[in-house]
Amino acid sequence: MKKKKLVLPITALAFALILLCLAFIDQWLIIQDKPEKVDAIICLGGGSGERLQKVVELYKRGYAPMVILTASDITDAEFREFAVDLSKRFLIHKGVLPQSIVLEFESDSSYSEAKNIKAFMTSKDLHSAIIVSDTYHMRRASYVFKKVFHDGNGNTKLLFVPAEAKWAERPWWRNERSLVYVFNEVLKLGYYWVKY
Repeated sequence: MKKKKLVLPITALAFALILLCLAFIDQWLIIQDKPEKVDAIICLGGGSGERLQKVVELYKRGYAPMVILTASDITDAEFREFAVDLSKRFLIHKGVLPQSIVLEFESDSSYSEAKNIKAFMTSKDLHSAIIVSDTYHMRRASYVFKKVFHDGNGNTKLLFVPAEAKWAERPWWRNERSLVYVFNEVLKLGYYWVKY
């Protein structure tokens, strides 16, 4: 009889803990380092312009002399190259020097971005970078970049600085785009933990 009396309170407590975790999961996804001077600023593909705006801000503040652009969220290789070129033109329009911009359009996922960028940074003897992405993408970006970069010598300093998404609002479940993005990131992060 005593066991039956405990089932309801334990179930209620477990349910309350799950709800509490869900309420703050968006904040857990966000990783935000303080920017420092580095060798390169890496703008991960995707987003709706906020990432590029953040790159311009960091570049103009002198955090790095080089910007690396990717477009991994686009599956068609030809269109991916076009998207990276369009991003480059935007950065030039905003004052980033053309010779400061490096294009990387071979990647088709966050994991391949990390692998390709690591190869590029190694070939150019670069040892530090600021990674720019959306707020909710930062946990997965951090996981995959640290995993790829630290599989080798681990001497590369990576900082993660999110671009504040104008559409991200608190609580995250009140905005359809935030809701979809948070669930997507949680699922993708789980997939990356299993696969990589």
